[in-house]
Amino acid sequence: MIMMKLQPVWFDKIKSGKQTLEIRLNDEKRQQVNVGDLVIFKKEPDCYDGVVAKVVDKKFFKTFLQMAETLPLKEMGFEGLNAEAVDREMHKYYSKSDEEKYGVVVFKIEVTN
Repeated sequence: MIMMKLQPVWFDKIKSGKQTLEIRLNDEKRQQVNVGDLVIFKKEPDCYDGVVAKVVDKKFFKTFLQMAETLPLKEMGFEGLNAEAVDREMHKYYSKSDEEKYGVVVFKIEVTN
């Protein structure tokens, strides 16, 4: 099982089922995640609270903007924002150079616990 940390706002959305698409850079760690795998999401900062989800689909994009223009924003936890605002939000977490280096992966998940 692969572990990923989430800031509280995103953790709560996944745990409640309001967010079913998890966005990450397609770095080396995320390249190891396949459809059918289980991921345990841990709530930062202490990582005591966790939720297990099954990866049911995996999609790739060159940029966060391309992703935001393609997928339903509500399922990513961005209800009420437009694609450009989502792009700006994602760059609070990830640099443009890392985005260019790795690209973007989006996991469609189903909470199992």
